Amino acid sequence: RQVAPAAGAGAPSIAGAIVFGAGSDTLEIGAGSVAGNVAFGLGSNRMTMTGAGTYSGVATFGSGADTLSLDGTARFDGTADFGGGADQLQIAGKGVFAGKLVNAGNLAVSVAAGGGTFSPSGAATIGSLTLGDQAVLSVALDKANPANSLIQVNGATTIGTGSKLALRVTGGADVAGRYVVLRSGTLTGASNLGISLEAVPFLYKGALAVTQPNEIAVDVVRKAKGELGFNAAQFSAFDAIDTAIGKDAKVAAAVRGIYAGEEFRAAVDQLLPNYAGGVFESVTLGSRVAAQ
Repeated sequence: RQVAPAAGAGAPSIAGAIVFGAGSDTLEIGAGSVAGNVAFGLGSNRMTMTGAGTYSGVATFGSGADTLSLDGTARFDGTADFGGGADQLQIAGKGVFAGKLVNAGNLAVSVAAGGGTFSPSGAATIGSLTLGDQAVLSVALDKANPANSLIQVNGATTIGTGSKLALRVTGGADVAGRYVVLRSGTLTGASNLGISLEAVPFLYKGALAVTQPNEIAVDVVRKAKGELGFNAAQFSAFDAIDTAIGKDAKVAAAVRGIYAGEEFRAAVDQLLPNYAGGVFESVTLGSRVAAQ
């Protein structure tokens, strides 16, 4: 158990492997960070994250009925290997699951009403999905690997009122296009899901698309340069900047994935070609982009 510190004390942390025995065990992360692999035994195990706790590493559950729960502002950024059991991922408060799912075909994912986020990294296959009112479903868009945007639900999906689809940019390619982001055995409440401006990176516009029954897709298009609020220098240089950042996947994702217009324009400002003696030094643009 890692509990919240006393007033004035620093946040606790664990770095390294945690290995449990064969019984039903519980790991509680009430604050601070845990960075390292966790191996549970064959029982019905629990990993409980509350407060502002964070986890990075590989959490391996056995074949029992295991539970991973997040509450408060807890965030899971590792890999959760559920071992194929009848398991549960429970997200409440403003908790965020942003990890990779492995052996999760029987996993029941539930996001309680109030704004928690289910944001799996890469493609995910789960048993069922319940999004409460105001819950957030976040998907990564990768033009080179569109299958990584798909959440496959083997059973039922239920979507509550006011739930939001958030979009993230990954990879170096421009992400404009259509993506199937959810496919389910049954789908209830699809009309409750919406996209808000703050849930789409500033460079893009997104709209939900009706494709096949029990399926949710999103159409993503680029804004025209005139919609980006550029000044004259930004407007004239942006095409070259955009081409240059596309050569580095991390830089492209960082810049194209910015959500706020002011922050996006500030990033473009940092990448403007140097001006000296009346000549733009565009030949150095690629190296300066990589240095950001």
